[in-house]
Parts: sequence; structure tokens; C-alpha cells
Amino acid sequence: MKRTKENNALALQSMENLQSALNLSVATNAELKKRGEDLLKNVNGAAKSEKKEFAVDLSEFVQDCKGEVARMRSSRKPITDRLMALLKNFTSLENEIDPLKPGSIGDVCQNCLRELLRQEWEENKQVKEQLRTNYERQLKRIDKRKVSDEKKEEARLNARKKLLEEERKLSNIQIQKLSVPNDPLGFIELFKFWWEQKGQYLPQDDMERFFKLPLTFARQQAQKGVFIDSQYVEYQEEPLLLN
Repeated sequence: MKRTKENNALALQSMENLQSALNLSVATNAELKKRGEDLLKNVNGAAKSEKKEFAVDLSEFVQDCKGEVARMRSSRKPITDRLMALLKNFTSLENEIDPLKPGSIGDVCQNCLRELLRQEWEENKQVKEQLRTNYERQLKRIDKRKVSDEKKEEARLNARKKLLEEERKLSNIQIQKLSVPNDPLGFIELFKFWWEQKGQYLPQDDMERFFKLPLTFARQQAQKGVFIDSQYVEYQEEPLLLN
């Protein structure tokens, strides 16, 4: 019981510290936003020849923002680190059984189930093929009978009815088709397919998020003097802000 009270007291203290840190961050946030908005208003309202004089003020403000962000993170770090550790424990337990997580017991059992269903589907497929073969043979035998056309048609209908009854006895397993590249070039084909159907119509912001890796790589190479020679790619110049 004593241990429980200590844990509750510690948790309450942590929440109080978190609230205190949050309150301070809210106040700092409001002050900096107001200061930044006023600074921008002065810059925008100044004459073109006067705007460059605000560079020092803007630089100082940006540095102050960076400093306050660092302070905010430092003040909440002991608490959020603890929360993250608890979150990690929760997610670790969840991931061990989550069928969506590769290697989990849920995933292994799900794969086992999928394999059993696949085998059953293959068996059903073979049975259906044999039933169809038998049905076609039976139709040929019916056509060779020396009976009236009415009798032949009745026999065909009965054969068809029996075929459908036998097929209904088989389990109905749904199958989906998955695109799986069997060569690195297959990813290019998938990309081309996606690009033609959807990719090229995405907004610019979505494009930049989707192509973050190649964009970052191209910009890093540009700093080394390596550029893409294409009419569809341009290189814009902008000042490099030093930290």
C-alpha cells in the first residue's frame, strides 16, 4: 500500500510538473508569435530600401525562437521521456501479438492460415477442373445417345444441375491478386503505372512529401556540384542560413 501511495504521488507530481512546463511554453509561444508578427508587419510596411535593415532583427528573432524551442524541449524532456518509455512498453506488448506486425505470433498464425487457405483453394481448383472435364465428357456422351432432342436437353440440364451442386459443396475462398516485383525494374513498372493513373495529378505539397528521399538526395548532390540535366528540373538559388 505504501508503494502504491508513493507511485501515485510521483505520478501526480509529474503531471503537475508537466502542466507547469506546458503553461510556461504556452506563454512563451504567445509572446514570440506576437513579436514575430509585429516584426513582419514592420518589414512589410517599410520601404524597399529600408527592408534590408531588418535583417539583424529577423536573425535575432529566429535565433531566439531556436533557443526557446530548445528550452521547451529541455523542460518537458524528463516527463515526455518517461511517457515515451511507457508508450514503448505498451506498443511492444501490442506488437508481439499484432497480426499486422511481421514476426508477431498473430502474423505467424495469420500466415499459417493463409497457407492453409491457399492449399485448400488449390485443391478446390483441381476439383473444379476435374468436374468441368467430367461435365464436358458427359455432354459429348449425351450428344451420341440415340434419343429425342427433348431427352438430350433434359439430360444436359440434369448434368449442369449436378455440376453446380458439386461446385457449391466446395468452400468459397476469396482470392486477391498482389503485385510483387520479381526484379528491381519491376518497381519502375509499378511506379509508371501509379504515376500514369494517379501520381502526376497530386498537389505540389503531396509530391514533395512523396519524393522526399530523391529530393533530399538531389539537393545534397547539388551542394557537391552534381546537377540533373533536364528541362523538367530547375535549380533555384536561395541564401543559406547558418545555425
